[in-house]
Amino acid sequence: MTDLTFAWSGTAPSDILGKTFTKISVVQAVNANPLEVIIWMPSDTGLRIRSRMHDIAERKEVGVLEFSQVRQSDWSSYLETVELAQEFQDRVRFDKLVLESEGMRIECGLALGGSKGGRLVIVPSDYPGALAIDGADLRFRFGPEYPLGQYEEVPLC
Repeated sequence: MTDLTFAWSGTAPSDILGKTFTKISVVQAVNANPLEVIIWMPSDTGLRIRSRMHDIAERKEVGVLEFSQVRQSDWSSYLETVELAQEFQDRVRFDKLVLESEGMRIECGLALGGSKGGRLVIVPSDYPGALAIDGADLRFRFGPEYPLGQYEEVPLC
């Protein structure tokens, strides 16, 4: 089985584990689907998450998340920024959402579990190149590329 893994640029999974997150910002496209998400830490450092499409078979593609670290002191440039609930401001659990298809094991999404029960899910959307986000008081249509029951949750590290 072939693996198609997350893309990490300028950061690594170990860089985010055990961190405190305070806000989440969303950049939205004209079609009303989120194009990218930035989860902010108190240091004004953020983890930017995007979806990149990959062809895995003829006429079949799948989105894989890509991550990078950003610095931004002015959150006003983002369409929507919301405070994360207290359950994400302590110890956060990170799980990969993994899909098996066409003989491949594909790291598609991310599930964050807060220390007091909160949950945030970020997966590629059913609209190519966009994201589906569930949780954190964001008001976007949640349309994942595949039903959530098809993903296996695996600890990030």
